[in-house]
Amino acid sequence: MTVDYHMWAEAPCYTLILHPPPARAMLEAFMRLLIDNGLLRREAPANDDEILDEVALVIHHAVVAGRLGLDHGYEIDRYMTVGPYSSKLAKDYDGAAARARAGLDAVAPPPPLPACFASDRFLRLVSGKDAAWLKMAARMINGSAWRRHAEGLVEWYAKKTEVCPEEYCRGILREMTSPEIGITLDYSTEVSEEEWDALVAEFGTEQMGASAWTAEALAARSQPAA
Repeated sequence: MTVDYHMWAEAPCYTLILHPPPARAMLEAFMRLLIDNGLLRREAPANDDEILDEVALVIHHAVVAGRLGLDHGYEIDRYMTVGPYSSKLAKDYDGAAARARAGLDAVAPPPPLPACFASDRFLRLVSGKDAAWLKMAARMINGSAWRRHAEGLVEWYAKKTEVCPEEYCRGILREMTSPEIGITLDYSTEVSEEEWDALVAEFGTEQMGASAWTAEALAARSQPAA
C-alpha cells in the first residue's frame, strides 16, 4: 500500500487526532529522521543483539518525541525500572527499518512528519546523547506519572533504585523541561507514599507496568479483604 505522507504531514493537528496516520508509516518516517540526523546508523544492524539495541533506541527516542508533539500511534508500556517498551513497535520495526534504509539507498527524499511535531526541539535535545541518556530520559518521562514532583522522581531513580546518579538525573530533567525544549511531565497526586510502598512490595520494581497504576487497580487494592 502506498502512503501519501504529504496528506497528513500538512494536515492540521486536530485532524490527525480524528484520523491518525498509520503507525507503521509514522514509524518509517520517524526512523528516517533518526538515520538522517545520525541518531541511528545508516547500516542495518549486523546481528540480533544490535537489532535489540536499535529497537530500544527507537522506542526511547519515540517516548521523548511523543512529548514534543509526535503522535506515533504506539502504546508504550510503562515500567518504572526497566524502562519503556512497546511490543507493537518492536513487531513493526523490521519492515519500517528496511523501508527507511531503502529510501537512503534510492536517494529518496525523507517522508515528512506531521507539522505538530516539534522536530527542531527534539533534535536539539537528543543530538549527541548516548543510549544511557536516552533510556534514562524515557524512564523519567514515563515514571513521572507515578511521582508527585521532580524531587520524588530524582529520589526514586537516584537513591531508591540507584540506576542514575543524582546530578545526572537532575541534569536530564533540567534539560528536558527547560524553556528551550519545553517538555512537560505528568506528575501525579493520586498515589500516596504508603500506596507506592505497597505496590513496590507487591510487584517489585521490575514488573510495575502501567496496569499496576490504573484507577481501578488502585481502588481494588484499597478495599478490605473479604
